[in-house]
Amino acid sequence: MLGKVLRSTLVSIVASTFILVLTHLIAFIEGGGLSRYLTMYYGKSIDIYTIVTWLLVMNNSAMKLGNYLSILLAWTIAWYVAGEWVRDRKSIGLSSIVSFLLLILYLAAWRHATIIIYIPESLAIFYGAVISEFFLYIKEKIAKRPTFFELLEREGYKLSENEKKPIKIPLQCHSCRSPLYSSSQYCWKCGEKIL
Repeated sequence: MLGKVLRSTLVSIVASTFILVLTHLIAFIEGGGLSRYLTMYYGKSIDIYTIVTWLLVMNNSAMKLGNYLSILLAWTIAWYVAGEWVRDRKSIGLSSIVSFLLLILYLAAWRHATIIIYIPESLAIFYGAVISEFFLYIKEKIAKRPTFFELLEREGYKLSENEKKPIKIPLQCHSCRSPLYSSSQYCWKCGEKIL
């Protein structure tokens, strides 16, 4: 679990940084209507300190609606990517806390910056985590896992319809509902005869 939390933390911080800078760069290059709303990039280099203060919404310009939405989008996509990568929706909640604390630690310990957290604006990292967890949950419920026979057919094995007939083997005891690991005649837990 700790490994998944650390991996998703790393992925989310890197991905959110990349997505945030990329959206503002595209808005700057486009030069039209988007550049009025996305104002982080003005054609000059951006240091890590600025990016972190924007990701944590500690910069006054980051609180403008267009900028805030770009930050929320960056965190949401980053958490979605992290969740897909570690294949564990539950680790995202803890990872968002770890990411938030790591970014605060960077500002406080490395840059010796004054920390000003605006509530609820600075919680964009958590809003993005909740939104991405919702989408990952929906995807998990909608996605149909391939059957064993579908996996065999993908590998090139052709099976007749007779070979695909399901064989009814009790997977759990009808009495105590404990799992059955073999085709035994009696339940290993309660001793009930398997029908």
